[in-house]
Amino acid sequence: MSAKLLLNGRVITAFIMLLVFSVMTIMAFDFPAKARLMPLMFGIPGTIFGLFQLLMEIKHAMTDVPEETPEALEKARLEKKDEIQMFLWVFLFFIFITAFGFVYASPFLVFGFLYIAKSESLKIAIIGGVCTLIVIYGVFQAWFEIPLFQGLVVEWLTG
Repeated sequence: MSAKLLLNGRVITAFIMLLVFSVMTIMAFDFPAKARLMPLMFGIPGTIFGLFQLLMEIKHAMTDVPEETPEALEKARLEKKDEIQMFLWVFLFFIFITAFGFVYASPFLVFGFLYIAKSESLKIAIIGGVCTLIVIYGVFQAWFEIPLFQGLVVEWLTG
């Protein structure tokens, strides 16, 4: 495999998604019969689609011949910047949700993403954060009574 293929962000992302779905599917076979249905319902199609996406990304990366024009170089630079920014936001979501839980971290992260990363207006960012809070807390915790992860800091402070 060429270094160009291994360093392509889209190929890496497709590979990680294939790995997540494959591991989830394999792990589901060790669950009791009643507990394995839901992971298999998502894991098997996810694995198939992940494999298909990985093959498409590899094909695209191998046939993509970069142009040397200034416009193409600028476009490639902006795409790389967007990729790095997206990985940073995924990392921030992981860290903050692990620390503060879904209910507390998600609305602020959505607000921050919309306002800082996507340069949306303050009104749109606030609406996005409030709607996230309504869905996470109102729908999942209050209505469906699904206990969501509270976060390590919250558990430490309350426990």
